[in-house]
Amino acid sequence: MQLSEDGKSWVPVNSASSNLPLNQSNVIIVKKEQFDNSQVIGIIILYLFGTLVLLGAIYIVAIVAINVLLFFFWCLIALGGGASEPFTPTFLF
Repeated sequence: MQLSEDGKSWVPVNSASSNLPLNQSNVIIVKKEQFDNSQVIGIIILYLFGTLVLLGAIYIVAIVAINVLLFFFWCLIALGGGASEPFTPTFLF
């Protein structure tokens, strides 16, 4: 809309908009959709579940790795490998 030449009324900029049928408008009212929380909650649950699985996997891998290393060192000691005193600089040689 713009002011008319005399400045007393508003006239449409687009002349086609003045040709609308009676009681109609060229304004479209957009209704706001309801926000669905179920998708957000589902994503959060999957994220938390994935985090727990990842932490559990890291924990299990760490325990297995520590046990394998301890078994390896025990085998060295049991088979007479390494120095007579464990945990010395020549322990593995």
